Amino acid sequence: MKHYTATLKAATIVGTFVATMKALSKIKAETEDDTLQRLLDDAISHLQDADSKHGRGVVPNALEKHQDSRAKKLIAYCLERTKDAVPEWQILARKHGWRPAK
Repeated sequence: MKHYTATLKAATIVGTFVATMKALSKIKAETEDDTLQRLLDDAISHLQDADSKHGRGVVPNALEKHQDSRAKKLIAYCLERTKDAVPEWQILARKHGWRPAK
């Protein structure tokens, strides 16, 4: 669950596009959740687009304030995972067919 909370934290911190991209890239390198990796890639791509469009001198803001669907999907996914309070290993195991004993 730490990667989901770390992603949400990175999304709420006011920083430059580059700083946010670095934080998200670090999380992507650490997680084994394929869906989270894909969503992080999409959000990083959005930030790269915004950085190119607005330049590095733009007033920093938090990713959670962006209206882009890529950012919104990442945040929604992480919020859902933290709401359930299910450890990341269990989420990954369930994606591969594991079920808890009854």
